[in-house]
Amino acid sequence: MKTQKITIAGRDFDLTKDPRTGYWRVRRRVKNDIHIDKSTHIRDLHEARKWCKEHIGGKLGESRRLLAGDHTLEEVAQAYLSFPKNVREYVAEANVARLRSIVREVYHKELSEVTAQHINYVLWERYALLRQGGDKLDFSTPKRANVGIMAAIRSAGSVFTRSLEHRYRELGMRLDFDSLRRYPSLPQAIAPRKAIPQEVQVALITAWRDLKHQNVKLYTAIGLALWAGLRASEIAAARTNWLEREGMELRVVLRDREDEGFRTKGKVNATWKSGLVIDMEFAAHLLSLPEGPLVPLQGKNRDWFFDHTCNAFVRQFITRELSTKGMHALRALYAQTVKERFSLHIMAHAASLEAARSALGHQNVQTTINSYLTHD
Repeated sequence: MKTQKITIAGRDFDLTKDPRTGYWRVRRRVKNDIHIDKSTHIRDLHEARKWCKEHIGGKLGESRRLLAGDHTLEEVAQAYLSFPKNVREYVAEANVARLRSIVREVYHKELSEVTAQHINYVLWERYALLRQGGDKLDFSTPKRANVGIMAAIRSAGSVFTRSLEHRYRELGMRLDFDSLRRYPSLPQAIAPRKAIPQEVQVALITAWRDLKHQNVKLYTAIGLALWAGLRASEIAAARTNWLEREGMELRVVLRDREDEGFRTKGKVNATWKSGLVIDMEFAAHLLSLPEGPLVPLQGKNRDWFFDHTCNAFVRQFITRELSTKGMHALRALYAQTVKERFSLHIMAHAASLEAARSALGHQNVQTTINSYLTHD
């Protein structure tokens, strides 16, 4: 394997020729400095040197400045917004806005005035302390206010998500991810969801059924949340080939589909989740749709459609007093409906599991399920 030396902006690099492809590859791996390992896709040594001075040299100027600790949180935030991510654009912007508000509250400064090098878990602890309004963090009593505190911290901390570390490194941004991803674990008291009154449910479902002859796209989107419990991101991605019939039942099968650009919210490997469609009339409607997306959406209209069109319809019935999330509240209504329709079956299932656990002498019913009741 041929190796040549090249110096760019005071740094030494190795130019190595790949015997398999014949391309020259530029490498540098030094502790506490930038790491570069990149193919030039050039076979001529002279041209490869020229390419390195032009492309690598331009990056070194920025990297050297950033490595010196000069980059601010504003630069980090703008870099984060420019990266490809698994969240929608408005979610990323909300994460940056949350980080901005926390820094203002804790340090009374803007992101452009704070060096990222000096940001660590202390930021989150100070923010929590200010929000709790005491001299020290209270980890003893579950509090409803802690839910909002932890939600704000997790939102702002998403700017420093570990999956983007390599992208920050490409820009020369060395962040203390281990420290930044450490959060105070505040005990949270979750308030029970308010049940949606029966008269509200009836009015909502009646108005929804009328949509079938007025706005099929809205009818389908609302129905997938109302009768299958799907989230907006799942509804936007769902296609007719995701529908699966099992006897009289219809399910919208949710699993990671890299070829269709869909990833489930949780980390799903070989298993998947499915939304059972519990309204037969709506199930028949889904099966009658043409091939392709269940809810046809185009480009940026997707976010507008869910955030405004769908939520505007739902909030005519489900007020902010009942839910601040609009259409997402339909998932609670779906769970409530499933409970009412299948309560006897669920209770019988639970009783049978308890009987099996007791007969086998297990302390935990999960042991019974995993060892004896789960089949491949």
